[in-house]
Amino acid sequence: MSVLGNSDSANFIFFHIPRGHALPSNDEFSNAFSNHQMKIYKAKGYFSYELSAINTAFFILKNNIKEYAKKYAYVDEFNFVARLNATCKANIFFNIQHPEIVKQYRLDQSTLKSIVKMIGAVNFIKEANEDFKNWKDIFERGKQINLELMLADPKMENPNEAFIASLFDDYGAIALDHLYQQIVDWDKKVTWL
Repeated sequence: MSVLGNSDSANFIFFHIPRGHALPSNDEFSNAFSNHQMKIYKAKGYFSYELSAINTAFFILKNNIKEYAKKYAYVDEFNFVARLNATCKANIFFNIQHPEIVKQYRLDQSTLKSIVKMIGAVNFIKEANEDFKNWKDIFERGKQINLELMLADPKMENPNEAFIASLFDDYGAIALDHLYQQIVDWDKKVTWL
């Protein structure tokens, strides 16, 4: 099951509603969008897998891909999303009345799958870099243990630091630049309004 429901495509309005404030009412949606067949979802609710990829894309677009790290795995760029029928026309007056709107997208299965894949790749590269930092620390700790306990293990005593750096430093940096551009292009392609 997908956030698209039974539809091939749908329009989405992403909101960041501050604590203590309310979403637009059903009447406001009905007045702004004919044939709206609206559904509201929490960002961290039932479809959180797909929605977290979009939330991460928003974070990356707002802050840059280099700023995104594992510690931001639970980004909160939007907290609610309204799914509307794909035939709905955008309403600029609705947007003006609701500054809590973050973005509006028209998504289908293909565009939804592509952002999930792109964010999955970003997460893989970011997690790999975190793992590689740990490995560099392991080599350094092994060197210290070898020295302190006089273990005379040449691989522990003198690991090839240039080789280690060539393997681990900036892993996927070029790929992240390409992914960032793909996310920017995706955003332009799916923006509704």
